Amino acid sequence: MTQQASDGFTALWSQLEYTQAPEEDLDGGAARAIVDRAQSAPPVFALIALSVVAGLLVTLGVVPVIRIAGASVNQSAGIFQQLPEYIHVGRLPQRNGIFANGPHGPVQIATVYDQNRQEDAWNDISPYLKSAAVDGEDKNFYSHGAVDVASFVRAALTNLSSGSVQSGGSTIAMQVVRNVQIQRALELKSPAQQQAAYKAATAETVSRKLKEIKLAIGLEKTYTKRQVLLAYLNIANFGLNNYGVEAAAEAYFSTPAKSVTPAQAASIIAIVQNPSERNLGTAGNYAANESRRNFILGKMRAAGDITASQYRVALNTPVNAAYVHPSAVQNGCLPAKVAYRWICDYVVNDVDNIPALGATKAKREANWIMGGYDIYTTFNLKMQTEATNTLHSLVLNNESQFKLGGTVTTVQPGTGRILIMAENKDFNNTLKGGGPRTLAVNLNVDEASGGSAGFQPGSAYKLFTLIDWLQKGHRLTDVFNASVRSIPMSSFSDSCVGVPSGPAYSFQNDQNEQGPTTIMQATARSINSVFIQMASKLDLCDIRKVAESFGVHNATGKPLSDLPPCVIGGCDNTIAPLTLAAAYAAVADGGMYCAPIEVEKVVAPDGTQLGGQPTNCRRAVSAKVANTAAVALQGVMNGGTASAANPYDGTPFLGKTGTTNNSLQTWTVGSSTKAATAVWVGNISGRQPLRAIYVGGYLAALLRHVVFRTVMTYVDQQLGRGSAFGPPDQGLIAGGTWMGANGTYSTGGTGKTNPGSPPAKPKPKPTKPPANPPPGPTGPPPTPGG
Repeated sequence: MTQQASDGFTALWSQLEYTQAPEEDLDGGAARAIVDRAQSAPPVFALIALSVVAGLLVTLGVVPVIRIAGASVNQSAGIFQQLPEYIHVGRLPQRNGIFANGPHGPVQIATVYDQNRQEDAWNDISPYLKSAAVDGEDKNFYSHGAVDVASFVRAALTNLSSGSVQSGGSTIAMQVVRNVQIQRALELKSPAQQQAAYKAATAETVSRKLKEIKLAIGLEKTYTKRQVLLAYLNIANFGLNNYGVEAAAEAYFSTPAKSVTPAQAASIIAIVQNPSERNLGTAGNYAANESRRNFILGKMRAAGDITASQYRVALNTPVNAAYVHPSAVQNGCLPAKVAYRWICDYVVNDVDNIPALGATKAKREANWIMGGYDIYTTFNLKMQTEATNTLHSLVLNNESQFKLGGTVTTVQPGTGRILIMAENKDFNNTLKGGGPRTLAVNLNVDEASGGSAGFQPGSAYKLFTLIDWLQKGHRLTDVFNASVRSIPMSSFSDSCVGVPSGPAYSFQNDQNEQGPTTIMQATARSINSVFIQMASKLDLCDIRKVAESFGVHNATGKPLSDLPPCVIGGCDNTIAPLTLAAAYAAVADGGMYCAPIEVEKVVAPDGTQLGGQPTNCRRAVSAKVANTAAVALQGVMNGGTASAANPYDGTPFLGKTGTTNNSLQTWTVGSSTKAATAVWVGNISGRQPLRAIYVGGYLAALLRHVVFRTVMTYVDQQLGRGSAFGPPDQGLIAGGTWMGANGTYSTGGTGKTNPGSPPAKPKPKPTKPPANPPPGPTGPPPTPGG
């Protein structure tokens, strides 16, 4: 310190000693004297002096001309009028809760928050916390105004004698103001904005201190003392990401704020002055916390807020590992039960599509970050757990031979409510990840919802060719020659992009089927050649539009392709399991497509019921066409390619299988009138043929059937058996004609014959490997099929 600064310091010290007279003896002249002396002191001490003066001025209503550190700042009577007078605490960031349907009502499955805070009412906070805050931070809180002038003076003397800022003399009202401004800084979007606003809210500057004082006065004009103290206890940071005494009590002592002991209360309040060095999240802070805690306990005893016995017990309780009982961090989806994590992840990623959170995307995101909302979802926890356990036991998440994935997605026909969203991999979104058993990508859903790029649907996509065939007036009993293996590109039409060009389109049948085959038979046995010939007599653009009317879209968001291979699921269209489940639910509901929804209702922070995601249903196709398609799809589940997936429990099922080239991806998608489920089993990445490898005792290509059967058996037990599907259009069934290139065929138009009905077959059992499994299939890779 220079000699000049030292002389100024000594003069200021003398003047500050003079100002220790009772408040009623202080006047504007004394205030001016302090400021005049302050100009030769170092800036930090001048700031302290000015803070004292500000308190005097506000209390006495005196406004001088202020000089500081050689710079003149003429402050007229408008010095405070130019500053905002009122500050409102407003709503503070809190926790969001996510709930799902348990056997006895809603169950909270996850807590998600930006700041760990739960706002408490006055009666939810222990009296010990209230007295610890007042006795330790502002002992005259109930008797002084927003600014405690005497406290300012004492703080200035302490700081000047130590040569550094040791105390700010801030009242609880002033601390609330500072915390509100800090909170507003933290709510800004960009890190740069946050940093700048935080610096402004905490800077040791004259303007910031004056503003804080003015706003504190306005605060106490607006709120009662109890409200101010309650705001302080709810807003303050208590280390790490814990805000408010409720979060602090739970984080450090695993107890609610209303149940803390005197020692615990003092330890919590001890943190507030120096959250980074006194929080109880690390043992290295224990000594510093204990020192401040014991000081506060002494103040509480002196004020008569605890008894002598309570004081002795608390003082003799060391702050150590036995004293601190931390609770595990419960923020986000990872702390949820394994079976519930993908549900949580989907909700968090779908916040933009929950209208109850706000009218715009920006408002919904802001409200979610602010928190305090309870989201009640459509998911059924018992069925979700069963599906997860089934996947874990069959589609092994630790499979070492290749990157094996599997999902189960179930949607309710008629509403679009999602009941199940399970994956064989466990959710883990940490930077380090959780090893080969985990994944951060929800394979059930679109990329935009935290999912993957989707998977080729294989023959599960044939549904939309079948629907268009029936819409155009063709019949299930129409016959094609399954022996056809090539069609000229010029045979196809596409009103959207024009006639496809190039060499003839060649293909295979999965089981080398040949000869006259009805549409019924081709559907049940998933015969590629028949569906490609059907597409050649339709419009490829119309088939794509049918798929779109059933909500089908690429998981990446790009438009659906409508090339000839697409009609059997063999082009670059990649679909999410949730999308296919909703599409098949529409067939089961007589052609009514309902967009998937996962939120039943939202409860606002104030308890207001805000509703959920509205049911969004539209007619994708006429009931007669949908019900007629259901007839063919029931053949798939009864004697067709999905027979092994049928629970045979008395519930009628429709469905379709899908297997892509080289059996890289496999599907079983089916529905009753009560639940539609898409099961996908395949390569998350890589190119391992599922027909050439065994997993857990099953041929990998057949796992989809075992998973579907197991899950849907349980779903039927929970929901009850589904009913029969609606009546089909008999005109779209009987009277079929020969559609092939050679030969003739006719049912005679009697309506009594049904050559498409496959013969009854015994209920198949899951295939298990022999003692010495044979080598994988040889020869050219099959085209998409069953």
